[in-house]
Amino acid sequence: MITNPAKAEPAPVPVDVATAYQLWWGVIGFGFVNLLGSLALMFGERSSLAEQLLKDVTARDPNLKLTQDSVELLVFAGMALVAVIGLVVGAVALVIGYQMRRGRQWARTLLTMIGVLLVILAVPNLLGLAAPDSAAMLVIGGASIVQAVLAAGAIYLIHRKESNAYFLQRFTRT
Repeated sequence: MITNPAKAEPAPVPVDVATAYQLWWGVIGFGFVNLLGSLALMFGERSSLAEQLLKDVTARDPNLKLTQDSVELLVFAGMALVAVIGLVVGAVALVIGYQMRRGRQWARTLLTMIGVLLVILAVPNLLGLAAPDSAAMLVIGGASIVQAVLAAGAIYLIHRKESNAYFLQRFTRT
């Protein structure tokens, strides 16, 4: 079998990039824990959320007749929408992580930006500024901190010397 010498084999994935990919799986996993904690918090507060929504809607349009049951149904629909959006975001993050593992520079850049955002958003939890008043808030804060640590580690790994060479190989091939 004759091979094309101009078509070089792609370089193997460096250990740092493979480890960063695994760390991103952890980030996404703790994102789902965060999502479940948020949904549990919303479920616990569903009556007060429904009451507030009913007050807001009635203040805007007093002629609109809504019952408490219909407003609670809207709150449940909102919770379902939050769950679906969270699952879609997680799936998209997995695809971006896979592309990063394949050596795509745009995926590395995007994951770096997302990771920096996760680290910044975890600072209030880390410093104790977002004091938990329920078990769900404690889970959300803990998941946020672990996500930030994993994301920071992944960012570090995908910007090391071997990782840089791996991501830049696509641009240096002739």
